[in-house]
Amino acid sequence: MGGCFLQVLTAATMEEGRHVLMIKVTDPFSDEPKTKILIEAGIHAREWISPAVSMYILNLLITDESWRDLLKRTEWYIVPVVNPDGYHYTFTSESARLWRKNRHIEGAKE
Repeated sequence: MGGCFLQVLTAATMEEGRHVLMIKVTDPFSDEPKTKILIEAGIHAREWISPAVSMYILNLLITDESWRDLLKRTEWYIVPVVNPDGYHYTFTSESARLWRKNRHIEGAKE
């Protein structure tokens, strides 16, 4: 990854015990002031494409040389799946596919 710094943090633990992970990416060798950028994906459980898009952006940040100058001036925080319990639930059955909430008992009521 060259001069980049990647750190995986646990932002929260959800109702069913899954962790909300946050990935921090920046160039630790740059002394420039840094703008902080936050990308949150997978907020609604049935949003299957947004976690993939956030991981694609992460891949560009750490592998594409054309992003290096940007990393000198920015600090990225990417949360690929904000709602991991709900996201997981949408893969459990055909009837669960369109679930959009989290799995907290209060949130589970229609």
